[in-house]
Amino acid sequence: MSSHQRISLLGIDIGTTTCRAMVFSVERAGTDLLDPRPLYISAVEITPFQGDSINLGSLRAILRYWKKDIESHPFAAGGAIITGLAARAKNIQEVQALLPEVFSALVLVTAEDPRYESWLCFKGSVYKASTRQPERHFLHLDIGGGTTNISFGRAGEVDDTGSFFVGARHIQFESGTQTISALSHFAEKWFGKKVGDTLDNEEVSKAAKYLCEQLESLVREGRCFEPLVQSPLRARHPPPDYLSFSGGIAGWIYGSEPDPKETTPYNDLGLALARAIRESSILKAIPWVTPAELGFATVAGLALFGCSFSGQSVFLPASPNLPLSGIPIVHSFLVDGLEFAKGTAVFLSLPSSSLSDLEAAVQHLSTLFEKHPWLTSRPLVLLINQNVGKTLGNLLTQWGKRDWPLYVIDQIPPPNGQFVHIGKEDRGIVPVSYYGMI
Repeated sequence: MSSHQRISLLGIDIGTTTCRAMVFSVERAGTDLLDPRPLYISAVEITPFQGDSINLGSLRAILRYWKKDIESHPFAAGGAIITGLAARAKNIQEVQALLPEVFSALVLVTAEDPRYESWLCFKGSVYKASTRQPERHFLHLDIGGGTTNISFGRAGEVDDTGSFFVGARHIQFESGTQTISALSHFAEKWFGKKVGDTLDNEEVSKAAKYLCEQLESLVREGRCFEPLVQSPLRARHPPPDYLSFSGGIAGWIYGSEPDPKETTPYNDLGLALARAIRESSILKAIPWVTPAELGFATVAGLALFGCSFSGQSVFLPASPNLPLSGIPIVHSFLVDGLEFAKGTAVFLSLPSSSLSDLEAAVQHLSTLFEKHPWLTSRPLVLLINQNVGKTLGNLLTQWGKRDWPLYVIDQIPPPNGQFVHIGKEDRGIVPVSYYGMI
């Protein structure tokens, strides 16, 4: 991949209610990704739940259908995220294994990573709006079937995230009726009905209003009913200047809804919750902005912001074992003497890229590796912002004399997660994804 070349990036979201995929074309200028253009937006597919598991045969068919459509847009890298109640499926490990089986170039497949999902939603929905008004605070709510992901930020950057089990499909109905067919164990904690009960319109509205009240509490106070908390907001924040929504019900929130006589068109609380949000005086007191993506915030954020590209001077072993998946990022190679079976990654912060600073780093690391030889018996990843990957790698391995599984990935931003994925090398460049936000 040469400088200023257009490449394609794939994002896949397997959610509580639906699955979707997007491919974007971007211009890669050095390590920057510019001028995103959507090339492919899949039809929305219903997530094929079968009881508490996801039907692998049905999901495989969906993925293969997408793959056939996407073949005309070969992608350089991509990621998949499994969210909400789908991330809690009994067979989640098999689901995670299926995605790279169908799409071998996926750099990242992650499940139940709520802070990362919230971060992606902000980036995929109001990134541009917030960069245009950098002094303004934006609060974004991505409301799905299982969870609401909250992100608070300004100037394109995310300051805080949270995730809460507030969503449309905690109560589900038999098709064409208002008879309860399923209750999540979260709904059982607050909803005084059981499977088989039939609700009237007022009871449907009351259940949706309760969920809306949780959103109001989150927006106003940063908290809600404790059993519904998945990942709390870390701090209290000033009142936001703008509020925005995405997710499956976002179109209804912003006013585009079906027949007014409808109450449960998708056999859940989605439409009733959207109406409760529209009628909320607390939420309407904050100016609303319409995000770039209503129903595709997570998948757009994943495609456009879930992956970075290294510089062209990375250092790789003679026989690189790429892709590397799920390498833990630590602050020090020695964490209470713990040896990581998959390998270890550290972000190096050098004062400069001068030869003297490089030699000082090499001396320190060489002494450490000689004292603890297990560090070089498995993949060893050095992440660094400066353009010095080949030089640092060659100095550490004494120009190839030390046969270490060393990877020096340069011109990479500091990590915002606990793990790193490194994709396959293409003409000296590797895609990199962080995940596991805390």
